[in-house]
Amino acid sequence: MVRGWGTGAYGEVPWKTIVLSTGAILYFLDPVDLVPDFIPVFGFIDDVAVLRWVIAAIQSDLSKFRAWERSRIQFEPVT
Repeated sequence: MVRGWGTGAYGEVPWKTIVLSTGAILYFLDPVDLVPDFIPVFGFIDDVAVLRWVIAAIQSDLSKFRAWERSRIQFEPVT
């Protein structure tokens, strides 16, 4: 979805989805968390929780993108 949106091929991504996705990626990559990542197992629980929450929040947009992608693959000519 990010690639399709970035190239302009898929333009139906709401700003909310872009902001939540970008925020989740930054939170996951940022070394400063609610629970530091160097703590075994517990350090990644908050990261997983944020990712799951964002995926749940943008699930309908992901479903729409998958349907668009399937229809696009179906109608592209084979070269």
